[in-house]
Amino acid sequence: MGTRPGKSITAISEDGESYYVTGIGTVTDFNIVIPLIYNNKPVIGISEKAFFGCNSLTDITIPEGVTSIGNYAFYNCGSLTSIVIPDSVTSIGDYAFYNCGSLTSISIPNSVISIGHGAFSGCSSLTSVAIPEGVTNIGEYTFSDCSSLTSVSIPEGVASIGLGSFKNCNNLNSIIIPSSVTQIMANAFYNLGGLSTIICQAKNPPLIYSNTFSNQESCVLYVPEEAL
Repeated sequence: MGTRPGKSITAISEDGESYYVTGIGTVTDFNIVIPLIYNNKPVIGISEKAFFGCNSLTDITIPEGVTSIGNYAFYNCGSLTSIVIPDSVTSIGDYAFYNCGSLTSISIPNSVISIGHGAFSGCSSLTSVAIPEGVTNIGEYTFSDCSSLTSVSIPEGVASIGLGSFKNCNNLNSIIIPSSVTQIMANAFYNLGGLSTIICQAKNPPLIYSNTFSNQESCVLYVPEEAL
């Protein structure tokens, strides 16, 4: 990792056969490449708060073999502009990329089945996101305050859209809610001033909680004919 990796990858897994990235250590590089192998053992995870508040970090490469990105792993990395998540990752922790305000794009592979609460909240430069097909629940505040977000793809299979999950995404202009969604929690789409179209594909309307679509200036809801 960078020029001096020795103090950056320090946690060995319980089985003694692999490593987790625990922090940036003494590395001063702005662009960091996490190695696939360290001390002849695979690197399989990024630990909680590993890069917490590393505001100078602009780019990071995560190798195939990493399976998890921990809670708060890149919390408040305000200069991070791009990141590629490999196909081996299955979970992204709570607030993992919270307030990464310079992040313009991110590719979440279909291997990911769990995205934590607030994982991308405050990513104010993020313009589009595709949620992987294996995700069944969108957590609380997952994409809240992504003020530049104009496009989001919610796959069939998602059952629940969490509390405040897209709150204050002011530039999101259309939403397609798949037929698999059974509940949309309070404030999920609150204060989407640019929202003009909602397409709900469910024949049986999902359970909707308070203020789910509040504070929209003008919006048209489309539902299947069978739902009328």
